[in-house]
Amino acid sequence: MVMLALEWGGGRYAWNSAPVIGLFVGFAVVMIVFILWELRTGPQAMVPFLLLRSRSVIFSLLFAFFFVGSFVIPVYYLPEWFQVVKAASPLRSGIMLLPSVCTQIAGSLVSGIAAKFVRYYNPWAFAGSAFLCVATGLYTTFTAFTTSSGHWVGFQVLQGLGCGFAAQMPLLTVQHVLQEKPKHVPMGISTVLFAQYFGSAVMQSISGAIFTNKLIKELLSRALLSAEQVEMLLGAGNSKVQETAREAFPHLERRHCGLQ
Repeated sequence: MVMLALEWGGGRYAWNSAPVIGLFVGFAVVMIVFILWELRTGPQAMVPFLLLRSRSVIFSLLFAFFFVGSFVIPVYYLPEWFQVVKAASPLRSGIMLLPSVCTQIAGSLVSGIAAKFVRYYNPWAFAGSAFLCVATGLYTTFTAFTTSSGHWVGFQVLQGLGCGFAAQMPLLTVQHVLQEKPKHVPMGISTVLFAQYFGSAVMQSISGAIFTNKLIKELLSRALLSAEQVEMLLGAGNSKVQETAREAFPHLERRHCGLQ
């Protein structure tokens, strides 16, 4: 419900419209019912609250939610930038992501082996978060015409190392904390994975809502497009944005809106 509300808000419906408000209210009601049901079912709950008695488990769940939720945003929008701004094909944009993929694998191997050896996971989580924050901050310096390959390759290296260092730390932490209760380990792992997937879905919806609303506002105010023209441009697809802009809106190139 909340993801549908974020998708509709500011686009199909206004944020203060009945459908959007109703979806938010419905989500809150469902979450309250879900929590009450989980408390009632006890050890048989989908997310057993007995796991939350450990601060390490709570931290792992929160970290999994926010870290993976933050990581999926550049993973989703970087290929779009390659296709829309750099005019790369879908295949080419995938190849251009190799720096982050390769460094993520390397970072995972190094941090996984080292963390299991020393039995201390916090430094890797903090280092990974720092690397990812720096990388995503540097992505904001991208421009349509002057960003060189050295920049987007180097920034991806930081992103990949950050994800590789930190992404698996919640899973390793939960396994280590619950190792004296073997029957709780599978529940702990599944709960962390749930937090990761839920965080990625929620953060992707939030980022999509912010991006879409901001893009529409800029196209209407700065590019001076009509609502119908904005709809045409948004519906063109990543690989067709430049072609559509050149054919239907040639003045966009002169205004340097970043679509060339």
